[in-house]
Amino acid sequence: EGQLARIFKEWNDRPRAMAAYGRALFHADAVRRDIPHGFEGEAGTISAMGLAAIYRGLADLLLEQSGFEQDEGERRKLLEAARQAVESGKQSELRDYFRDPCIAARTREIKELSPTTAVIYPVILDDRLEVLAEMGGVLHRRTLPIPRATVEAVLGRLAVGLRNIGSYEAQAREVYSWLIEPLEALLDENAVDTLIFVPDGAFRTIPMAALWDGNNFLITHYAVVTQPGLTLFDPGPLPRGNLTALMAGM
Repeated sequence: EGQLARIFKEWNDRPRAMAAYGRALFHADAVRRDIPHGFEGEAGTISAMGLAAIYRGLADLLLEQSGFEQDEGERRKLLEAARQAVESGKQSELRDYFRDPCIAARTREIKELSPTTAVIYPVILDDRLEVLAEMGGVLHRRTLPIPRATVEAVLGRLAVGLRNIGSYEAQAREVYSWLIEPLEALLDENAVDTLIFVPDGAFRTIPMAALWDGNNFLITHYAVVTQPGLTLFDPGPLPRGNLTALMAGM
C-alpha cells in the first residue's frame, strides 16, 4: 500500500495516494497489535519496512493539498491532519526505541497551552522545508524551497561549529531565517514569549536557543523549549522525597 501511494503521488492522484497511505498505516497497526508481549523488539522491523516514510509521505501530501485548498476551514483540517501525521510518526519512533507497545496508552496530547506560546514543527522533505506553527489554537504553514540535502548540510556544519567552538554564526543565522523570520509578524501579533520546537531529523542535533538573528541568540528573545512531540508521557509531578541527580556543566 505504501508503494501504491508513492506511485499515485507520481501520477498526481492525491486522493488515491492518501487513501493508500491510510490503508498502509491501518495494516501496520494491525500487525503491531498481533506481536506477542516479550517480542516488542520485532516492531522495529515495521519501521525498517518504511513506517516512518509512510507517515512522512502522508504529511507531505496533506501539506501539498492544503496549499491548493481555497476554503479556510478545509485548509485548517488538512494542516491539522498533517500535524497529527507528524506526531504519530514521532510516537511510533518512541515506541520502537523503547520497544514498548503500551507507550500510546501512557501518553496524552497536550492541548491547552498558554496563548503566548507557539509550537513550531520544522518538517524536512526531499524537495522543501515545511514549517508548521501553532499559535492560539491556529496552525500556520510556511514553505521554503530548500531541498533535504541543503538543510542537512547546513545543520551538520552548525552542529560541528557549536560542539567544537568553531565558526557557527553564518549557519545559525541561516537556520534563523528558515524557522523564525517567516513567522516574526505572527509571533509579534500573538505576543509570543515562549517557543516550543518539535524538531525533525537533523534539527534534533542542534540547540534551538543558539539560533542567531545577526545580533542576538534566540534565547535572548524567547523562552525556548525542545520536545519530542506534544503527545507526551503524562507530565505529572515527581514524587516527593529525596532525589538523586547527576548534574554537570562546562
